[in-house]
Amino acid sequence: MISKNPLGHVVLRGKIVFSLLIFSLILLNFSGVCHGEPHRNTSGKMLRSMARVSIASGEYSKAQALLERALELAEKNKVCDSERAVYLIDLAYLYRYQNNLGKAEKLCKEGLRLQEESLYENHPHIAYTLRTLASIHQAQNRHIQARAALDRAVMVMLCHHAADEHVMAPFYVDIGKLLTAQVNLTEAEEYFLKAISLINKSYGPNHLYTSTVLVDLAKLYTLQGKYSKAESLIDKALAVLEKSYGSKHFLTVPAFLTKAKICRATGNYTESEDPLRMALAAVHKTGNLARIVKFQQQAARVRAGYGAIAKVIEKD
Repeated sequence: MISKNPLGHVVLRGKIVFSLLIFSLILLNFSGVCHGEPHRNTSGKMLRSMARVSIASGEYSKAQALLERALELAEKNKVCDSERAVYLIDLAYLYRYQNNLGKAEKLCKEGLRLQEESLYENHPHIAYTLRTLASIHQAQNRHIQARAALDRAVMVMLCHHAADEHVMAPFYVDIGKLLTAQVNLTEAEEYFLKAISLINKSYGPNHLYTSTVLVDLAKLYTLQGKYSKAESLIDKALAVLEKSYGSKHFLTVPAFLTKAKICRATGNYTESEDPLRMALAAVHKTGNLARIVKFQQQAARVRAGYGAIAKVIEKD
């Protein structure tokens, strides 16, 4: 669905980014406090907040410069290990999405080590770091290591929460994605449905997070050949994503790609070009050459079709 009110979407996107910035600034008073010295590395924390806004906007190069400077300041000011770990993990997350996987893994493991040494055993922060590490391993096609990290993350979270609390949903989603990559589609569906149930109860069907998980479930249904279910979910997801971000935001790309795959799979070859064009416009807007090249490869695979189910599964 193409937006008919682009000006309204520009204003809405501005509100989203502004809200992210305000939220990050509020968090400055609560994160990385070392032995009663909450303002020792305030400038580094400010840089980190700015970097997170840049990541949300798809400006990865800008975010990288900000985070590297924040880490440099943290080391110069000799902040506590738990705070320094935060900068390392943020950089690892960024490098993972820039496909710099070796560096991402190194930084993430160093951040995890610092957290394990400075925080109490089974601290929730460790679980979220393990999620990042698992995503890096999955991108490296190291599925056994990825699952081990996720299993440990779930174990840590269950020390603090019940299995049916909404905070567990992201971990179930990650396991579902990993199982999909391993072509264990039945078990993957179970994890996705469990996550969707928790997410719907907490956020409702029209929340952005709900929509992103619907995209993952639609991908799964496409692989299973359940095209009617897949199309219904992807249309719901796209409606929310476009309303929130506009049609040319990089976060809409996975949904448009999935829509194109469904169209191709059901024989609607001409209709598949519209979502591909929308996705291409969103990718070009980021100015990220690596991302553009990756999308062109994905689009070529969609147009060519897939001979085997394993070829359908992509490393997003």
